[in-house]
Amino acid sequence: MKNTPPIAIILNGPPGSGKDEGAKTIIAHDPIHAKHLEFKTQLFEHTIDLFEIDADLFYSLYNDRRTKEEPSIHLTLDGVELFSPREALIHTSENVYKPRYGKDYFGECAARSIATGCINVFSDGGFREELNPVIRMVDGRVALIHLHREGCDFSKDSRDYVLVDNTLTFNITNYGNESYYTEIINIYNYVKSYFWGSKI
Repeated sequence: MKNTPPIAIILNGPPGSGKDEGAKTIIAHDPIHAKHLEFKTQLFEHTIDLFEIDADLFYSLYNDRRTKEEPSIHLTLDGVELFSPREALIHTSENVYKPRYGKDYFGECAARSIATGCINVFSDGGFREELNPVIRMVDGRVALIHLHREGCDFSKDSRDYVLVDNTLTFNITNYGNESYYTEIINIYNYVKSYFWGSKI
């Protein structure tokens, strides 16, 4: 599949809407062609460096829903302000790196991780400017999946729903049952066939 052009699928939804679960479902469905990527991979590294926190400790705080939103004594700046893991990521992104390197900085980092011959599934899309480098890298072979779930919104997140002209865009409501995973797989199969056709 080396010569097959890359595709990007971007899952876009508020915290708790099922982005990671959707990506994992796709990877399990098609581990040969699908690759799980995140726009925030580089952001994690920068945040860990900025707050001088042990990487394993940061990931354990971030991956626990109980501590992800709680200010932590391990995430302080100037010894005064306490950040939750999510707030630390937002601060690093919006107040440190984007003002210095541009709003598309993390998109450029993500674009460099895209693999040819793969369907690159991003589980954390949410900024229009970050999508631009990815769209260029895959020559427009992009599908956006907007995820919706009752009780989930962007009030505690700096991201939002992204709209891109002339791009395949789908909307899924996650009811917390098997129908969500079935719909994710159906969309994935459609996108794969739409862009690759008989090449697969």
